[in-house]
Amino acid sequence: MFVDLESIERVNGLYFQKFDSTLRLTDIFIGHSASVDKEKVLDFVGENELSIRIVKVRPAFKSFKIVVDQRSA
Repeated sequence: MFVDLESIERVNGLYFQKFDSTLRLTDIFIGHSASVDKEKVLDFVGENELSIRIVKVRPAFKSFKIVVDQRSA
């Protein structure tokens, strides 16, 4: 995806594109040491966004990957 940086919001040198019909949020990954839980994230994004997948993740044990934390699935 290419975005015209002149048309989007810039804050402290960082650019932010709003979600719309061309950019849709589909997944939210919560780190294993984060204090927030799935319910709090769902409250933040709103219940009308039930199509968003929210998963707790952790580093894999034997590879350099991020995997779903089965203890919280």
